[in-house]
Amino acid sequence: MDRAVNFEKSSEPLQKPIFKNNFCKALGAKNITFDGAFIAQWAEDIPLKTRFEIVRIISKTNFDIEQFVDIGADGIVYKIRDIPNFSHEIAVKISHNTDKNPCTGEMQRVNSTFQNERYMLPKTKGLNKGSQEFVAYLRALDGTSLLLTSFVNGERPDIYKRPLNEENLKNILIMLNNLDEAGILHRDLKKENVMVDENDIAGLLDYGAAITFDITDFNTNTKDNHFTIFEVPSNIKNFESTLFIPYLNELMKTGRKSAFELFTKYLKIRSKYIHKPNILRLQEFIKKHERLLSKNKIHKLKKMLDYQILCSRLESNISNGILDVEFLKAQIIYNAELAYKNEILLLNPFANVAMKFNALLACKHHENIVLELLKRPNPVEVKDYLKFQAEYSKYHTGKLTEWLKILIEQMLKCFNTPIKEASGYKLEIITQFLKNNLNNFEIPPISRLNKIDGIN
Repeated sequence: MDRAVNFEKSSEPLQKPIFKNNFCKALGAKNITFDGAFIAQWAEDIPLKTRFEIVRIISKTNFDIEQFVDIGADGIVYKIRDIPNFSHEIAVKISHNTDKNPCTGEMQRVNSTFQNERYMLPKTKGLNKGSQEFVAYLRALDGTSLLLTSFVNGERPDIYKRPLNEENLKNILIMLNNLDEAGILHRDLKKENVMVDENDIAGLLDYGAAITFDITDFNTNTKDNHFTIFEVPSNIKNFESTLFIPYLNELMKTGRKSAFELFTKYLKIRSKYIHKPNILRLQEFIKKHERLLSKNKIHKLKKMLDYQILCSRLESNISNGILDVEFLKAQIIYNAELAYKNEILLLNPFANVAMKFNALLACKHHENIVLELLKRPNPVEVKDYLKFQAEYSKYHTGKLTEWLKILIEQMLKCFNTPIKEASGYKLEIITQFLKNNLNNFEIPPISRLNKIDGIN
């Protein structure tokens, strides 16, 4: 996870790219060379005079703890204030020089994610006012990258300092729908990347993991983002798994009632600002492309549409039974998403096994609730909704079982290797087993729900 660092205690030296004042004044050129670095890319709407001022200020800046804002997986972030003829403060992200986070020691994909953010940010231009916008990209001669963006004001969602409520949740979901409309999946909507100000206005940042998508991109729909085949690719799932459900878990510690009241309000907001726009997009897409697509794709799209319609209707006036099903469904994704990300980042494999196992428990609990509700007399649309949920449990049970089996097989191979012969991933696993106390690993919670009420 991203976290700030105390530089006085850090064993890693603070990166300080140094730029001198004598630089090329041909700011309109594609590559602007000056002492130590070159400008590789500008946002098209930034005037020449403003570009000159930005480069002048950055070239004089001694990046130190006074400008320090945060440290993340890709680099260290600083803030530059008071730039003439520019309406925003500027955030300057300076890339790490290695593939390991200097604070946590975790393996990161620094270069690829940094470059990805450089290319994805311009695609978000004008989508969400108050969110991060691309300014420029610089590349130092030593290989260090600098990404310049508008600075996003506000605080991270927090149950005490900046609590989530109906208004800021509505604003967040509007932003996510705007990304959906533009065909952009953010894929890293954790609390560090969502800011909310005192007026409940929200802003998004950090597009290093973002990708573009299409409604008919069924590989994206089922592979990296854990969507079942009947779910529309959307940023809402990532937001729930990495921010909203962890937030609710924290809120549950202060009282179950307040958490479920917020979740109830959230589902009604989701019905209006996510499901209804998805319905319109799907209807329009099917109408426009039905003659051009295969019967199989049309069948999948119509199944997505049916699911969105059911969710929109049922969540707009939520019952306790549906509330329990939706909350536990979100818990499945929360645990599965954490396990998946930890696997990608080569984090502790033992905690990863626990996360996958927790997600499997949630799948089983979810399945039991759905089967119980299916036995009761309910309207046809509720029955149809529950059938989708049963398919949901089955899909994730199979996927998680497969992941868990592969991970355990990999670990057993590692432990069957003599430590003197181990290298790479095998050595990493053996080393973690030897140096860590397994009792200290944090296992994500599975909230046990009360006995469910009827749908009606």
